[in-house]
Amino acid sequence: MIMTGLAVAVVALLGWIWLTRGFFPAFLNLACCVAAGAIAFGVWEPLAYMLLSKFEGNGGLGGVVWAVALALPFAVSMAILRAATDAACPANMKFDVATNSIGGGVCGALAGVITSGILILSLGHLRVERDFMGYSPMTQQANGSLKHDKALLVPVDRLTAGFYKLVSNGSLATSEPLAKWYPDLEYVGPANRISFGEGKARNTIAPKDFEVWRRFTVGTKETSLADLLKDDWEPAVSQSVADVKGEQYPAGSTLEGFVLNFQPSAREQGGAVVVGNSQLRLLLEKPGSKPEHKVVYPVSVISQVGPEKVTFGRFRFNVPKTFITSVGGASETRMGFEFVCPPGFQPIALYVKNTRVNIPPASKPALTFDSASARDAAIRSGALFEQPAEGDSLTPVRQEPRGPDNEREMGIMVTAQLPYVLQRGTERGMATDEDAIVEGQETFELARLQKNRGIDRNLRLDQFQTKRDTVLVQIKVEGGQRLTWLGKVPVVESTPAPQLVDTDGQVYEAVGYVFEDQDKYVTYRFNRGQPIRMMADLPAISAQRKDQKLTLVFDVSRGVKLAKFQVGSDVIHEFKPPMPTTER
Repeated sequence: MIMTGLAVAVVALLGWIWLTRGFFPAFLNLACCVAAGAIAFGVWEPLAYMLLSKFEGNGGLGGVVWAVALALPFAVSMAILRAATDAACPANMKFDVATNSIGGGVCGALAGVITSGILILSLGHLRVERDFMGYSPMTQQANGSLKHDKALLVPVDRLTAGFYKLVSNGSLATSEPLAKWYPDLEYVGPANRISFGEGKARNTIAPKDFEVWRRFTVGTKETSLADLLKDDWEPAVSQSVADVKGEQYPAGSTLEGFVLNFQPSAREQGGAVVVGNSQLRLLLEKPGSKPEHKVVYPVSVISQVGPEKVTFGRFRFNVPKTFITSVGGASETRMGFEFVCPPGFQPIALYVKNTRVNIPPASKPALTFDSASARDAAIRSGALFEQPAEGDSLTPVRQEPRGPDNEREMGIMVTAQLPYVLQRGTERGMATDEDAIVEGQETFELARLQKNRGIDRNLRLDQFQTKRDTVLVQIKVEGGQRLTWLGKVPVVESTPAPQLVDTDGQVYEAVGYVFEDQDKYVTYRFNRGQPIRMMADLPAISAQRKDQKLTLVFDVSRGVKLAKFQVGSDVIHEFKPPMPTTER
């Protein structure tokens, strides 16, 4: 095992080096090593969060953030402390040969344990295969539950983690001890590597990449865990779960659930959010004079079933290598995760790929379900995934202020008006009715249209034809507009044309457009019977061309609310809250 060889080599090498230098310098080096480790663990989280704000999780640097945030402070602190002690204590103390040899060797070996321990803990947070260097201290049981696996021959990672957890409640105690927030310190990195692609998937996520919308609970102390683990989707199948020690959960356990809303930046390079039960964990605490802490992993996930319709289902983590992938092209992904909570414990933190969200002690679940069937009803109705009310969310919810001004900023207009008036008699081959264009396509000189502003009302053609049960929605999509697809999704002539989708899932194709080219020409196209279905039916536009403007025209059912604007399966924008189709 390569990792065992690395640990043994570091411990043996440092033990030999300091055996030859004597007890006193070896003791000073050990003291520096202990202090450097304490500093490294002290700044680990804040430094990691700072780096996560700078680097994307899909990039190479994003995948090493938690490793660098631990190893780098240790190395820098060790160098500074050694330089300071060497300057302060330039001379050696004299001991007999046995004391120098034995004491120096022991201190050197202990420093080697800490050094190699922090090195291996850091390596555990790299975005590499799950059994990197032949070592995987976390495994999945046959029922899919996570379990602690065998240790190294010289378990330097567990010894180092155990030492710093111990002193964080003792001689190096702080108000927020390491032992409280990381009782599973030595398993965090390896657990995150149990992901699809055998550990090559994202192992980090930034706080900005997700929101914790709400907390919910399922069951009471009188409800059996077997009943809580059942659901309407597989009613005949029972689920077996166990904790990280391979032990069954005690009677009286309930389910703690959390609804997460993942942002587009949480996606993998393939374009979807993918999670397994090893990449989320819930930290539980049993209050008392000496609080007890326990880490549990999710037993199920609630996610959208398919891309065609926004319906949700419950999926169990009941076999190894179960990974849930987001479906469809919505810009945000909502998922719910359920954890078993033993009696007497309460959740204090949720970790998503090691990014921590604290759960205030006074917080109460936004939703409580006495039974699994009540939870299933909320899943089917979508109530579990509704926008959280104020106070329900455990993180700030990104809500985009809306109103007429905001819609104008997005380039949306609910109107049938033409940008440039036509003079009756100049419409050439376009069919008209009273003052409106009924259908057809023609190109006009912009300069001539600009002269039509003040013409007599009886000579004006100034709108597209409207219907009693629909409204026309015009959307600006050229480069620089918020709803453009340029630079966001790749398109070719065979790519489906942009569509609007309402909250009921109804899809609306563009029935026309207004295209301004070279600041000289304006093309009107409008035909309800021949909607625009392919990009080949649209004028070619470029993000670099400032002399082009393209506005799409959609015929939308009156009174519906628009949910999203999409190109094929790629959602360009999701309206939050849904946009009413009210003429302004």
